[in-house]
Amino acid sequence: MDALSGILPEPLGGSLFFVVFRKAPAEDVTAKLIVINFLHIGPLRLFPDSRDVVVVMDASGSIGEWHFERGKEALKNLMGLEAESKNDTKYAAVTFSNDASVNFQFLPCAESANKILEIPYEKDGFTNTQAGLAEAKKLLDESSGKCPYRK
Repeated sequence: MDALSGILPEPLGGSLFFVVFRKAPAEDVTAKLIVINFLHIGPLRLFPDSRDVVVVMDASGSIGEWHFERGKEALKNLMGLEAESKNDTKYAAVTFSNDASVNFQFLPCAESANKILEIPYEKDGFTNTQAGLAEAKKLLDESSGKCPYRK
């Protein structure tokens, strides 16, 4: 056990090697790099047009609260970047473990960025990905008639 165990949150407290050599950028920098390098979209334009986006998050026991909270922060930053683009993209959120839950329905980017942080981690439960995807599909099917930009 190294000197940092018990001081830093898991998984950082478990390995001095990991802490010393880890040089992760800030969350907002990481979000911008994902948008530009992974999604291949220019800065501040996640979606070129308005869209309905459903974020589906695993809240099962296998994820762990630390990783769940980091995921919410990354999504908040991603939504914040999209809000700066001034388009009409709306977000909804679904979490799943044993069952799926709709956490919020299509909200503007800035509002979604704040709302995503309120989603609780369920701590226990199995990974029922199918339930999460089924809830996301229902949300998208219901919104398709309401949004003029959905095809």
